[in-house]
Amino acid sequence: MADGFKEYRSVGEFPLHIQTLNREELEATYQDIRQEYKRLSISRGQLVRRQTEAKTKVKTLKHSLANVSSALDTLSRDKETLQKSLAHSVQLQGSIRTERDQLSSSVRDLKQQLDATAGLLDEFENVYEEVKDNKSLGGFWRLLQAAKRLLTTDISQLMMKRADVVVEDDENDFLKEDQASINRSLLDNRG
Repeated sequence: MADGFKEYRSVGEFPLHIQTLNREELEATYQDIRQEYKRLSISRGQLVRRQTEAKTKVKTLKHSLANVSSALDTLSRDKETLQKSLAHSVQLQGSIRTERDQLSSSVRDLKQQLDATAGLLDEFENVYEEVKDNKSLGGFWRLLQAAKRLLTTDISQLMMKRADVVVEDDENDFLKEDQASINRSLLDNRG
């Protein structure tokens, strides 16, 4: 055997003409041919079996390869869909963040306007309380000036002045509920 293959005797090793052979040589040659044919048939059977097994394995591998290829295609499509969804989500998140910032800024501005207006009203009420019992012309004049300030003061300028004085720590300060803001709220609602 060479390299795992069986070696068979060559046809040339058997006599071409049997007329020259005696009976024992003829029988021995016949037995040799029969043995070689038997080994050849076994080898051929093994070859056919191995070819059949190989064909089955190739068929199975092709089927597995087709399944894997189909799965890869599906995964690729799913990946593209997820990437599009992610891009849309990121874009939507950015627009929501922008809207949140705009709303927060608007709420902050409205709170400043409300604080400025409340300040003007408090100033007017304080002047009114001071001069309510005082029936003099000076008290009326102070009340008239307070009313003029209340009606003619530009809220945006007053907001700018208050914004310079008041520095907010938190951009969502209007949502914060601590002891100081609750006490302020109670005092504001009492009057």
